[in-house]
Amino acid sequence: AGEVIEHVADGLGLLDELRRVLRPGGRLLISTPDHPRRLVWSLALRRAAFERHFDPRSDHVRFFTRRTLAATLEDAGFSPPAIESRRGVLLAAATR
Repeated sequence: AGEVIEHVADGLGLLDELRRVLRPGGRLLISTPDHPRRLVWSLALRRAAFERHFDPRSDHVRFFTRRTLAATLEDAGFSPPAIESRRGVLLAAATR
């Protein structure tokens, strides 16, 4: 599920459906843009950049950090995920 979860209104609903179609022991690989604290702090210091990045009219409905992505996956019933950040993208692997 590459670069999808941040675009849907019901992220848990999406994860529930992905979990439903995975066989027991199946692995979900998911990616989403990374929003680490230093990025948010940098944006907060530049009002115009912050407003462009978090524009509510954009196609991004949700923004995730490593912690919030892990919590969302666990809330959907996945095993605690392995998450890493690469080039501004969070990559997660979790098991049903």
